[in-house]
Amino acid sequence: MNLYLIKPSYIEEQKIGNVISISANELSEHGLGILGIFKNALDLKRRLVDIFENGSEITDRFIAELTNESIPNVNLKPIIKELILEKVRREIKPNLPSRLSSIYLCKRKDIYKWADKLNAKNRQIYEVLCTDYNLYEGDEFWWHVEENWYNCAKKYWTESSTKGVNHLYEVIYQGTIKIINVFEDLESFKKSSIN
Repeated sequence: MNLYLIKPSYIEEQKIGNVISISANELSEHGLGILGIFKNALDLKRRLVDIFENGSEITDRFIAELTNESIPNVNLKPIIKELILEKVRREIKPNLPSRLSSIYLCKRKDIYKWADKLNAKNRQIYEVLCTDYNLYEGDEFWWHVEENWYNCAKKYWTESSTKGVNHLYEVIYQGTIKIINVFEDLESFKKSSIN
């Protein structure tokens, strides 16, 4: 299956033919970003590392504690949402890849929306071939709904489409990808689509 990767900062520049492996035992840029928020909250950071790297249980009590936690200059909402998404995934779809140890890919039809959302019009775009993989296509819409996060997490992991006009789909992926085409930026991608 061919998908697209907008070059994340943690991956070196790639060439056609290069192979990248994404392991379920490593935190992705997304997961590292979540943990990076806690530079000054070591106990909380240790607990999160234990959850994300060692697979420790995510309890409702811990989520409640985190909800009541206050760390200066830190918005805990994204961390709480990710914990709930991970807890629900482990409960109802444990075979699917974790959002925190995956690489994010997209389909060709969504490349322009993702480049705009990520402010990444000048980043390289890789067309990749996915092999020996574990992937899931989720509707990113459920991340932004502000009510009943548990219900939204269940919908994220179980509903393949919400059929919304403004919905944006993300493909979370663990496995091996092979670079089969490199576009220097969104403009060169666009030009290749016209030819």
